[in-house]
Amino acid sequence: WGEPHDRAQIIQGLCAQWLPFTADWPNESHQAPLDPAEELTESWLANRSPSATVLRQAHRLFFDRLFGEPARQAGRSRWGLKEVRLDASHAMYLRWLFPGSRILLLVRNPFDAYASYKQRGPWFFEWPKGPVQGVAAYGEIWSRLATQFHELSSNSQCMLLRYEDLEESVYSLREHTGLSTVAAPSDLSVLSGQAKITQSGKVNVLERTRLTAATRNA
Repeated sequence: WGEPHDRAQIIQGLCAQWLPFTADWPNESHQAPLDPAEELTESWLANRSPSATVLRQAHRLFFDRLFGEPARQAGRSRWGLKEVRLDASHAMYLRWLFPGSRILLLVRNPFDAYASYKQRGPWFFEWPKGPVQGVAAYGEIWSRLATQFHELSSNSQCMLLRYEDLEESVYSLREHTGLSTVAAPSDLSVLSGQAKITQSGKVNVLERTRLTAATRNA
């Protein structure tokens, strides 16, 4: 699946639900299982919640129903998704929900990436905030994600790869994903809407200078 319902920020919203959870919160007494013999009319229920374990199971079930079931109905035994708005915390959230998953962290040269965005944008990185406007804002996002992905790549379940190296890395990709059917870019047919960047998408000197400054520390 590719960028499903991007403005709804489904994964980001679900991941954010876990931000308050710490060793001190919530109170364990508030997650006590219900006793069938318990008289609820005599209990204080205001803070009673299912356990965090149950909440995690519910998150897994949500993703399986949203992505897994339609994939299985289409005859696919596995499912995955491609996103351009997720950061390292979202990757770890998905890995936590699905320990058997494989994550590919893809980073493209910022000048080529911005040229592509410039031609097809602007788009929203976080809706309903305004769209990403200008090379400095784009460079800040690129730098933040590239830095996080580099730090995360030490995890054996997360493979960091340069977009420009896809052709030469197809065998590594197959090993990482466990799929022998991963195709090299040169094996794929070019479809409508996948044309190469035209002259209008080039990065001018001023944009290149600003983008260099924004991504200098990545």
